Amino acid sequence: MFQSKNGTPLRPNQIERAWKSILLLASVPHKKFHVLRHTHATQLLANGVPLLEVSKRLGHSRASHTLDLYGHSIPGYDASLPNKISKIFNL
Repeated sequence: MFQSKNGTPLRPNQIERAWKSILLLASVPHKKFHVLRHTHATQLLANGVPLLEVSKRLGHSRASHTLDLYGHSIPGYDASLPNKISKIFNL
């Protein structure tokens, strides 16, 4: 994903060191670099990107895994559930 000036892959500790410097300069509390992945997925789902597309983008082999991790980010995901259950059982 990241490479040095001569095209070789950066080692994880190099990326982490640069990330810490960026956060320090921005006066942002330290979070692991991996949190960007979670933020990205959450924002995609919160903005209406279909679950299957987000799942593919993250490289998950099953959309259910993405749903387990990020389902809470889908706007109104469970808000319509009571109405759907009522409709199923003719309540």
